[in-house]
Amino acid sequence: MKIALLCNEYPPHPHGGIGTFVQEFARALDGAGHQVYIFGLRDVAEEYSDNQIKIKIIGGRRIKGLSWLVRRLRFWLFVRRQVKIYGIDIIETTDFMGPLPFNVGCPVVVRLHLTSTAMAKQKDLKPHFSNLWFEQRQLRSHGAWIAMSRYALSLTKDTFHGVKPTRSAIIHPPVDPPSPASSIEGVPHNFVLYAGFVEKRKGALVVATAARQFLHDNPTLELVYAGAILSEDGQPVDEIVLDILGPDLSKRVKFLGWVDRPTVMALMRRARLLLFPSLLETFGLVVVEAMLQGCPVVVSDSGPFPEFVRDGETGLLIDPEDPEALATAAARILNDQSFAQALGQRGKAYVTDFFSREKHLRETLDYYGAVLNTSPHRRRRNATLARIS
Repeated sequence: MKIALLCNEYPPHPHGGIGTFVQEFARALDGAGHQVYIFGLRDVAEEYSDNQIKIKIIGGRRIKGLSWLVRRLRFWLFVRRQVKIYGIDIIETTDFMGPLPFNVGCPVVVRLHLTSTAMAKQKDLKPHFSNLWFEQRQLRSHGAWIAMSRYALSLTKDTFHGVKPTRSAIIHPPVDPPSPASSIEGVPHNFVLYAGFVEKRKGALVVATAARQFLHDNPTLELVYAGAILSEDGQPVDEIVLDILGPDLSKRVKFLGWVDRPTVMALMRRARLLLFPSLLETFGLVVVEAMLQGCPVVVSDSGPFPEFVRDGETGLLIDPEDPEALATAAARILNDQSFAQALGQRGKAYVTDFFSREKHLRETLDYYGAVLNTSPHRRRRNATLARIS
């Protein structure tokens, strides 16, 4: 098949979870013998390759007050042209920002990561009108959805009332992280880890409040934050964390900022446990990656986490807004080495079996096949070929 994946942050450009997922998925498709194209929109146009994967980025200068419309429409027209030029069989797009609001001449599958509309609502903010319109329009135009989790599908339906898929599937993403870095510098030997954007809604402040207890009870223990530091009401979150901990405990906190994935894997492998009481996830890749490294995890009892974290077996689930519960769960792991080891081993075994790349690729290609077999685009093309023959 000729498959196009839409991504504006394909590595080596700065990227987050979507960029990581798209690259790993594209390489898996390429390895299975499919021709893969990556189409994206950035400020500067470029073309390059990743093995046999062809990446085409359209450039788009920003126009004050109109970029939200002009850039999106130019990208949609660009994708329509590529479908004709390359004979693309199927396109997969993210739900974020709604990059394909209209028909492009071939079937389109929408992968549900997290819309900006849902993200805004989770942060108690008013969604930007253009994001809401384009995301909703894309979901209406393309009814084939793949959700990263049951929670992601439910959240999408709740966010966009009255918008329903014509076909949907829950296909958990694969977990195949890079090998851990061979060495990491400036990191303590005895530490608890938080990994991800350092912000309130991902639990950074709840972790800090809980740390007042578990750092006090463990004099040699330190807390490490690995991730870009955001702001809350104009104040950098690392400053808020230090205020919460006070002058003495603040000496035992390290902020690493953004670090590459091999370094994150090494941190997970060495950490006593991962604390991630986030309210913003539709899947929670960082947690699954920590489990794969054998790191015990303490996460939210809401969102997608209960789908793969079994409380007391593969990790611990807590109320993400209860610092005392988080501190108690952390102490349970820190004070019982055999329990911590069992959690890590069972979590690793579960993730290895449930989130394999082979399983994800097989299920996704089966879904693509079902979409193509019922697509009006495919029926029209087959009718044309039949007339020609």
